Amino acid sequence: MKPVIWIILIIVLLVAIALLAMVGRSRQVEARRGEAADLRAEAEVRERERLERDAAAAEAQAQADQARAEAEAQQARAAQLETEAQRRAEDAAQAGAQRDEHLRRADERDPDVDVVEADGRTLDADSEKGDREVADDREVTEPHTPDRDGDPDGTEADDRPRQV
Repeated sequence: MKPVIWIILIIVLLVAIALLAMVGRSRQVEARRGEAADLRAEAEVRERERLERDAAAAEAQAQADQARAEAEAQQARAAQLETEAQRRAEDAAQAGAQRDEHLRRADERDPDVDVVEADGRTLDADSEKGDREVADDREVTEPHTPDRDGDPDGTEADDRPRQV
């Protein structure tokens, strides 16, 4: 064969190899474009999921904030109720002290009641308020009066001596 034919054959062979390389390269580029498109689609799906999760997290945070605010309001209400209860207890204690003072003064004025002082001394009810003498050592009880505890039968709810 002539050298020209060999040269033409080599050129045709080189062109065929170049075409095959270009087709292979083109297919590879297309495959990479497809992979890139798939990755972008997957990224878009993941972005939607992230946005949904962000929204769910924001909603959960809002619910937690609302629950915290409600709990703080409940706590403030509880503190207010505790203050009110304490004030009412103090009022009740003051009313009880006033009642006790009235009973003590009534016992001091009642000639039928012997009064027991806080130090344990029994005072004679017949003496003057500022000039009381210590009575004998017998146990002193209050007489039964229907007006003290309101019983119609005239019995006292508490038969112990009163302390002043």
